[in-house]
Amino acid sequence: MKKKFYIVVLVILSLYSIPTYAESKYSFIKPSFMITINDVQVENDNTNYPLLIYNDITYLPMTWNNSKSLGLEVRFDDKNIYINNTNYSYKFVNESVEKKTIGNFIANLPKRNIIVNGIKIENENQKFPVLMYNDILYFPLTYTYINNIFKFEISYAVNDGLRINSLNNIFKLNNENPIVSLVNNAADDTKTDIITSKNVYNTNNRAYIKNIESYVNRIEIEINNLTPEILDNGDKIYYKKDITGTTIGKYIWKNGNYYIGEFDPKYLNFKGVGLEVVKNSFKYIGEFKGEGKKELGVTYFDDGTASKITEFINGVDEEVNIKYTKKKSKIANNQKVLIIMTEFNDVKFKTSEKQWYNFFFGNDNSVKAFYKYTSNGTVNFIPVEETQNIKNDGIIRVTLNKNHYNYKDDVSKSDEVFIDSISEVDKYIDFKKYDLNNNGFIDSNELIIVNVVAGYEYVEDNADAPSIYAHMSSVSNSKLFLDETTISSFAMIGELNYDSSISPSTYMSTLAVACHEIGHIFDLLDLYDTDYTSEGVGPFSLMSTGTNLYTQNGKIGEIPIDFDPWSKEKLGFIKPINISTSGEYDLYSKNTGKYNVLRIDISKDEYFLLENRKFVDYDLALSKFASKSGVLIWHIDNSVINEKSNANEVNNDEDRKGVDLEEANESKNGYGLLDVNSKKNKDKFNPFFRSDTYNIFNNTSKPSSKLNNGKDSGISVEILEDGDVVKLKINIDN
Repeated sequence: MKKKFYIVVLVILSLYSIPTYAESKYSFIKPSFMITINDVQVENDNTNYPLLIYNDITYLPMTWNNSKSLGLEVRFDDKNIYINNTNYSYKFVNESVEKKTIGNFIANLPKRNIIVNGIKIENENQKFPVLMYNDILYFPLTYTYINNIFKFEISYAVNDGLRINSLNNIFKLNNENPIVSLVNNAADDTKTDIITSKNVYNTNNRAYIKNIESYVNRIEIEINNLTPEILDNGDKIYYKKDITGTTIGKYIWKNGNYYIGEFDPKYLNFKGVGLEVVKNSFKYIGEFKGEGKKELGVTYFDDGTASKITEFINGVDEEVNIKYTKKKSKIANNQKVLIIMTEFNDVKFKTSEKQWYNFFFGNDNSVKAFYKYTSNGTVNFIPVEETQNIKNDGIIRVTLNKNHYNYKDDVSKSDEVFIDSISEVDKYIDFKKYDLNNNGFIDSNELIIVNVVAGYEYVEDNADAPSIYAHMSSVSNSKLFLDETTISSFAMIGELNYDSSISPSTYMSTLAVACHEIGHIFDLLDLYDTDYTSEGVGPFSLMSTGTNLYTQNGKIGEIPIDFDPWSKEKLGFIKPINISTSGEYDLYSKNTGKYNVLRIDISKDEYFLLENRKFVDYDLALSKFASKSGVLIWHIDNSVINEKSNANEVNNDEDRKGVDLEEANESKNGYGLLDVNSKKNKDKFNPFFRSDTYNIFNNTSKPSSKLNNGKDSGISVEILEDGDVVKLKINIDN
């Protein structure tokens, strides 16, 4: 019997179909057959957003409910629509409406670009384009998307109709087995109960609390991703305007090892209002579909830090996600390190394990040597214990039975290399022994992992193929749950650099990129301008373009530039000296063995950091920018850092950077060279203050000591004497 399939194309379509002329209007029809999603029958005649058919292909409306049911995520910005896979799906629930859809089903092409799993689709040239109908995105369920890109299982039969099921794990409410514990082997079982309600269910690391009144109102909490430091003051998430103590979620560190969530079901019924609470870099967000929001005010935590309270409007019956960033632990004094070397069927390593051992653990010209230097000798990198080849050299080499992924600068896809490698690595290492605090996670101070990938490092116009882009990732994937613990972060670098301007043009990856990405593992931020309209803090920090300087050998990044003092403090390498009174002070360089940093607070959120930076050791390459070294003055604005760190945009606004470097020669140039993106000016950076040139920094100088809002800070700094010990005069006009 011949069957008619509306859902698939019988010929496999490529992602980029043969170009066709785009239509101005697209006419849908409603299917007459039964449809089920995740084994739940779709009430397709009783919804404002039915599944529809165009040109014999079924189109899925990308509503919140449909997307979540099939493990998809849809995001919008001004130019693009992003459609991505997730690792989980939800039980499908029919959304009731006041009236049925009537009228013609006429759709149009979206005005934004369509990006599917990181790949831009030439949508208007597709035979089956992504469409907009009734202000909702409609996605074509073609063979290519179903089988090759998304994780769906499709079948059709006359009696059963069309069946669409996600291949992800589907989280279904189980009234008979409510969650009573978030963690295994708790020291005190009586303390692990969250709630006895049948409305609670869970997966590995998350608890889902279902609102009694509405299935779509749920709170999602990644409880195991916290660390004790966040909880010392009993942080709270406030609801509506009562910012004095209505607790929605409270996270408690009990018995030294486990987190417990305590909830009052009374406050789970969100109707139209959510809050955003920010404490330092930890953000707790109640997200709603409504676009409007207004600031309610500011409250303070027990330690005196401020939190902005924002109210989101018009989000009735929407999902509420209470999320936060994981606080990375400070680097350990004896830091364990695992190196994974991944090669492929078609691309093998051209470098040896011994070379990579020396690269990471050697006493000179190594990652270990750099971190020992910048930490003033307090940090030592130690190879992890493993059983492959040279036992306990910290290196495990794996070969994937695949060809090189060649994802270039698509970091989300490059993560697949690590995920696919880790199961092979597990044969040679016991990850659980590195979960020292027994919290179920490998924290960064317990073990850091760097994945070296055979092939090339992607560096814009200088990359050979195949390549990957160096990055640090925190990913969630079931394959990363090994030996009863979860790996949550890693860094990745390519094996080789390619630069046609030097000979030999191919050489082993250099230290700067590896040291930079390891910095990200410990929560350091990118301090370059990530929208590339300016220079951020330029080459004067490893977390900016200090990774890109050339040595006398012509190899980019061969010697990493030292960290800026803000990053050093974040890592715990220094403790700045607070200056609160006027007077003369000494500023010591690294050469003296007494390196210090001075801090001058100028408001609740803003302060200056002063350091004496010399053209020695790792900073030798900075001598190309100025004939003499001197004092660097850094302007820190925590309000910007708190607001933009999660989006990695701390230094995107040239007029209001989170970490800014005051440019001493701004008075000569008329503007800050770091505040523009001009290749011809890159050799003219000179931020060094000296007694014999740019010696004054105050409210009227250029650059000035004013706050970012333009108000006078009352701070004046005068350089009196240069050298390894700089003498300076600080005046604080209160």
